[in-house]
Amino acid sequence: YLIGRTTDLWLLFWLILFPIPVHYNATGCYRLNGRKISDETIHAFLHAQGIQMSVVHFQSSIVLDQTTYSHAEGTNVHDNEVVVDDATVTTYADDGERIFDADFTVKGTYRLFNATADPTEATYTTYTTTTRTTKIAGFARNPIFHVHTYLMRFIPLVVATMNPELADQAKDHLLDMEYADYFYVIGYPAYDGYRIEHDPTFVAYAALTAAEPPPPGPPASPAGGAALLVAGVAVLVIVALVLRRR
Repeated sequence: YLIGRTTDLWLLFWLILFPIPVHYNATGCYRLNGRKISDETIHAFLHAQGIQMSVVHFQSSIVLDQTTYSHAEGTNVHDNEVVVDDATVTTYADDGERIFDADFTVKGTYRLFNATADPTEATYTTYTTTTRTTKIAGFARNPIFHVHTYLMRFIPLVVATMNPELADQAKDHLLDMEYADYFYVIGYPAYDGYRIEHDPTFVAYAALTAAEPPPPGPPASPAGGAALLVAGVAVLVIVALVLRRR
């Protein structure tokens, strides 16, 4: 996926009780009347403030008459802080059948296109991502994400054309982020408002002929996730819908 270059930023600075709005872009900092007050560009400002970019994802899987669980190298990632920079998160049905992989080992880097150094954005620099799973409640109960997930209400209608029973289950689970398999955050430490390209690998297993044994249970003390500064948050929704034979 692609995170576009940030072109404009409006801020409010306070002089005692009086707000002073300013506008940053690629040429400098301006008052709202268009008067330039600084040569500091939006990219220089974001760099000076140490602003980084993160993207919040969550995955929800619906398997008819079964529950699911998700592991990364034997560690349970559901509602859990686990660093998965060099791991694959696999979701299983409760009978051990693999249904979905999110592989962060293949594309652990991203491309940053510095438009200041190269306005054509023909060249890029490669940086390493950071990825961790997170607790669910803080994100699932945040009303800002309701805007991003608005179109999810149509998913049960699509599922109903494939399997009405599965659609009934989807209404209860897919429309409530607290039922998610897991949340995870991909961090892009080098950002400065420039364009980012990144393509982690996602694999859905639509049908398997034999069940796989489930991974070992999680250890008593899962690894903690690293803290990130977040400049902007988007929600990418991964929905795995698996039709199972009775």
